[in-house]
Amino acid sequence: MNYPMPFPSVLGTTRVKHWLAAGLIALLASTAATAQTRAALVKDVDSPASQPFAASGGVVNFPSGSLNASSTLMTVPAGKRAVIEHVSCIDFLEAGNNFVRMEMRYTLGGVAQRHQFVHTRVGTSLIGTIDVWSFSQPVRLYADAGTTLQMAALRRSATGSGGIECQISGHYVDAP
Repeated sequence: MNYPMPFPSVLGTTRVKHWLAAGLIALLASTAATAQTRAALVKDVDSPASQPFAASGGVVNFPSGSLNASSTLMTVPAGKRAVIEHVSCIDFLEAGNNFVRMEMRYTLGGVAQRHQFVHTRVGTSLIGTIDVWSFSQPVRLYADAGTTLQMAALRRSATGSGGIECQISGHYVDAP
């Protein structure tokens, strides 16, 4: 096919095609020769003061005859804000009992907050009289400086034994 070109006598010649091919090869060779030979240094400008943390409340048993149990995980240091990124718990209840609610309690902007988690019954323990419950969940929660982070559980029946053990991880940022 013939298309109208501005300089048909020059662009269609073999000499021009060779010149264009040689220029393209030179360009590719120079790009490879000047390519970066070491990894680029990257700075996270969105969270320059990120300071990781992990905390555990240990095992907290339900008090005898009580529906509620709570575990203190940590207190956010002065001048910092906690960014909680992951929460996990393994919990134990007398077989046949179950959890009504599991929540994290904290303060954000000076206002008390509660974040609910859904538990899954994993099965019965090796001794056969205790049911094991668990969850592991990525989150993005923020807690003010001075906040005591707590996990609290409510079970259906106040009879029998049971307990909760929870862990959190995330990072601190300097408080505004």
